[in-house]
Parts: sequence; structure tokens; C-alpha cells
Amino acid sequence: RIIDGLGTVRYDGQIFIGKAFEAHGGGATSALVVMDAAARRVAVAMRYDEKPLLVVPADAQWPAAAQRELDEWRSLNAR
Repeated sequence: RIIDGLGTVRYDGQIFIGKAFEAHGGGATSALVVMDAAARRVAVAMRYDEKPLLVVPADAQWPAAAQRELDEWRSLNAR
């Protein structure tokens, strides 16, 4: 799935945090991508239509700097 809507990007040290959503999809598609350059790891959370939220890896394995972002994203995308 390609998300080409609005979003934000920020850095917390060597951690990249990007959020995006489909602009004309009524909020049906949303993603949170975290890349930890130091640990060479990527974490993704995605909401697509009416499917269950996808969070990879499990919440506890996300970088500490991104936990708040994940919690906020999850609260905005819960059904």
C-alpha cells in the first residue's frame, strides 16, 4: 500500500520518526514508521481500511524514543 498523503518527519538523535495518512481516504489508511540508525532496526505501525492495526515488531521492541509516538498513533487509530 502506498501512502501519498500528508505527514510529518522528525528525528530524535539517530531515530527517524515518520507519520503519514491518506489525504482523501477519510482517515482509513495511516502509518507510523520508525528507523533506528544506531540499532539498524525498523518498526512500522499501519492502519488500512477496516483491517486490524498492524504493529511490527511488538510494542515492547520499539525504540524507547518512539514509544510515546506509538501510543499516540494507536489512540488516534483505534476503532
